[in-house]
Amino acid sequence: MRTYETVFLLKPTITAEEQAKHIDFYKENIKSFGGEIIKEELWGKLQLSYKIETYTEAIYTLIQFKAENDYINTELDKRFKFNEDIIRHVVVMLDEKKFKAAPKKEPVRKPRPEGSKYPSRADADEGVANSIEPVETDIPETSVEKDTTVISAETVTPTVTVNTDASDVSTDTTATVEKNVVV
Repeated sequence: MRTYETVFLLKPTITAEEQAKHIDFYKENIKSFGGEIIKEELWGKLQLSYKIETYTEAIYTLIQFKAENDYINTELDKRFKFNEDIIRHVVVMLDEKKFKAAPKKEPVRKPRPEGSKYPSRADADEGVANSIEPVETDIPETSVEKDTTVISAETVTPTVTVNTDASDVSTDTTATVEKNVVV
């Protein structure tokens, strides 16, 4: 027997009783053909990434089980295809070497040696931002009032005069700059 996992999507319009009925049906079907249920998870109603038929959400259900290959290819796949309340389904064989029925354990972390240039993990839990103190500066604080209006106008008008005579070229540039600032 091999380990399999199936995820199937039920229509979101079915009631909770019908939903439980479908899940129980597939669990009993797996058991009747010599399979063994390892885990069952009801993920609930979730948003679909794209429309399937007219539905934008579906009820997701996961069942992990052990069964024979013949059962998966013939019986279970047909049951999913002929059920009108199932929008999509997938059956995947799990790698038994990597598959673990038990939940993941938290990794054990070793404390850093004293004198390490990196902070210890205990310091990281408290947060490095809490250990930073404010620095005093000589930069004066400035404040701007909300009702202050600044108007600035600059006018630059250059004038260039060129004679057609190559020997006599004169350039006269006149620039006027006006700045009005009202506070």
